[in-house]
Parts: sequence; structure tokens; C-alpha cells
Amino acid sequence: MKRTMNRSVCILLSALIMLTACLCGCAMNEKGFPLPVSPAQKSAFELCTTLYTNADLGNIYNYMLEVKDAEALDKKYEIECLRKDGDNYQVIYLSTDSILVLNFDQNAKFIEKNRKESIRDLLPDASYFDPIKEGDSVHIVQAVDQHSYIPFMARDEELPLISDHYTEDGYHFRYEYNDQHKIVSVSKSAV
Repeated sequence: MKRTMNRSVCILLSALIMLTACLCGCAMNEKGFPLPVSPAQKSAFELCTTLYTNADLGNIYNYMLEVKDAEALDKKYEIECLRKDGDNYQVIYLSTDSILVLNFDQNAKFIEKNRKESIRDLLPDASYFDPIKEGDSVHIVQAVDQHSYIPFMARDEELPLISDHYTEDGYHFRYEYNDQHKIVSVSKSAV
């Protein structure tokens, strides 16, 4: 009787340990997306152990224009940072001074954006953007990030007026503008 009880307790403990390991230690795929989302508590700069050259970032972007699929991308250029972005996903690759952000839908299909929106120069640190606030003009943002491509200048009329900016110390700034090109919302998050 005692031996049977010990065996039952061992089986139960083993099952509990395996379940805990799976729930806590494994990255989970989002429903419908074939690759696991990266841990939110780690920045892209911690996750991306492979730094590419700027030419490599251009090659990765061109490859996506051809294949348009996250799984194919992962096979050729390992995805080390995958983020959930609303209903969609973003894959991030880094060089020493640039960031490549590729967007995918829920079925892992590439959402094409132009090259200047996808490959962005990194500014040295967040202090460049910290003084910018709601009500400021787009010209103040452009003065801080001269190489920034302001997407709404060549956008479809229906798209919101938004610009994205990234820093080497791991921050993403997003500014939303009104029709007079004044900032109506500012968001700052870790990359």
C-alpha cells in the first residue's frame, strides 16, 4: 500500500514538474502565427545577438519583397526578435546604427512598407526626443531626426499621420499628428 502511494506521488510530482516547465520556460506561438513571440521583458537589443551590416538589412528587406512569409524569412535570417503589435506582428533586425522593422499580419504574411519606413537610423539616446511634447510641430521632430522619413508626406489620404523613431539605448517613439502637422499624441516604449 505504501509503495503504491509513493509511486502515485512520484508520478503526480513528475507530471506537475513537466507542466510547470512547459508553461514557464517555453515561448508560446500566438494563434495562427507559426513562430513564438519574444519575451516582452527583454528588449530587441538584448534578443538580437546577430548584428547585421546596413547592406545586410537592405538584403533582408529585399528578400521579404520576394518571399513575403515569416517562416521563409526565419529559415534564411533567423528571427531573434518577434513582437506583437496590435493585431499584427513585427520582426526586428539590428545593425550598429540602424533598425529594420518588418510587419506581418496574423497569418505570417508580410505587410509591405517602403524601404525608408522599414529601415531606420538609430539616434544615440532617448534624451533627443524626451523634450518633444503634444502640440509641437512636425518640424521640431524633423530637427531632432533629420534622416527620419516622415511617412505621411507620401501616404494614402486615409492613413493616420504618424512617424516612428528609434534610439540606440532601446526606445521607440511614435508621434501622431493632426492635419496641421501638430503632435496630438506621443508614445515611448522599449524596443
